[in-house]
This record gives sequence, structure tokens and C-alpha cells, in this order.
Amino acid sequence: PAVVRGLVAVLRRPVTDGATTVLPEQFLLRPDRFATDEHVVTVHWSTVPPSKITPGGAFDPQRRRHIHWVDVETGPLVFRFFDRAGHRAFTAELARTAAVARSVLLPADDKALALDGRR
Repeated sequence: PAVVRGLVAVLRRPVTDGATTVLPEQFLLRPDRFATDEHVVTVHWSTVPPSKITPGGAFDPQRRRHIHWVDVETGPLVFRFFDRAGHRAFTAELARTAAVARSVLLPADDKALALDGRR
């Protein structure tokens, strides 16, 4: 659980560092620009990976506009966020998934401690 909490904290850092201020609230381009296939990636981390936040951008000649993004490098993976809504939704979903996994997978005594000592 500590590693997942650390990863969620890393993914939330672009907001606290102000890196998401260049992003639009919602992405302005059509979603068909991206692949529709789903891919499953499994990464095992025994510790919180080193991280780096890199704002980026490029001019899209087809759409005639400059596109901003924020890359969050976490060990072997790079998460690229194009809008604030997507960033919020992704980090909230990861945090929710971690909370559910924690409540299901922890032993009963650890669950009680995780729930503020309630039994």
C-alpha cells in the first residue's frame, strides 16, 4: 500500500507544482486521434519509483493550434496528460483502485488499523 500511495502522490505532483496550469480543462482535439485498442501493462515496484515531471508542447499543423501536455515519468512508465480533467480522473481512479485493493487484500488486523482503528 505504501508504494501505491507514493505513486498516487507522484501523479498528483503536477497540480501542486503548477505544471497543469498550461493544460486546458478538457482536451480540445477529437479522441479518434488516439488508438482505441486497450493494452494491459503490468509493472511490479517494490519501492516508489524515481519520478520526473516534464511539461511539453508542440504545434499540430492539422488542427492549427499548439497542444500542451505534461509527462510524469515514473520509473519505466511515462504518463502523458493533455488536460486537467483527464489528470484528475486518472489519479482519482488510481487512488480509488488502491483503496479497494487495500480493503480486500489486507489481513483483518491491518484493515482495522487502515480504518482508523475501527473494528
